[in-house]
Amino acid sequence: RAHPGIVVIHASNEVLDEAIAMLCVSVAGERSTLDEPRSSIRVALLRADVTIDGLSAPFNADLRRRCVEMTAYLALHRHQAVSGDRLRIRVLGGPDTDGSLRTLSNTASAIRKSLGVCGDQTRLLPVGPSGHYRVIDVSTDVEECHRLIAEAKSEASDRQVALLRDALTLIEGEPLAAESRGYEWFVAEGHMARLIRDVEWAVTHLIEYAKSAHDQDLAWWARDKGRLVDPWNPRFAVPSRRDEY
Repeated sequence: RAHPGIVVIHASNEVLDEAIAMLCVSVAGERSTLDEPRSSIRVALLRADVTIDGLSAPFNADLRRRCVEMTAYLALHRHQAVSGDRLRIRVLGGPDTDGSLRTLSNTASAIRKSLGVCGDQTRLLPVGPSGHYRVIDVSTDVEECHRLIAEAKSEASDRQVALLRDALTLIEGEPLAAESRGYEWFVAEGHMARLIRDVEWAVTHLIEYAKSAHDQDLAWWARDKGRLVDPWNPRFAVPSRRDEY
């Protein structure tokens, strides 16, 4: 802010970092975040290999890896415009070189064709004079996981447990483990760190509930889901004998 008299409004659906949220005033609406209409196309990142469900047509075989990663990046940043330079540097480039303008153009064209249209416009919106890229009607399982856990924090007892179960069910494998190239931005931009924080909260709360309910199977299930995201977290330890429940 330029000076304390300016009010900053955070209009995105993305949940704020906890340290920042502590300094903010929260305005709760009547509608649950879970009531938001599900996007037609969904990027699954909470698994070893990234997949995209709902494509209008398969990606060009020669560009598929780049198309999947660029679509994943744009989906995670769909509430903001992303510059072409940012895509060339963070997504399409290599360790020593940035992606070329031609690579960006070809990849964007292939993505636009495969994502298809939503209403009267393409899901990868046309690039305007500012050179920004943005998608509509494309979501990710990562965002869904964060939303469920955020809602669980304001609920109690059985409702909270149900939401946390739904959130952890989205974790199908160790995120990005089978992706041998790319996705460095997922760590560099803090997406992995935020995911680890939220999953830790969800797992530890489910384990505590499971202990109070003498439900060993739930505790083990939550532990195993948590270890897919954060394998060495000591807070995921649970008793190995049923008589300790």
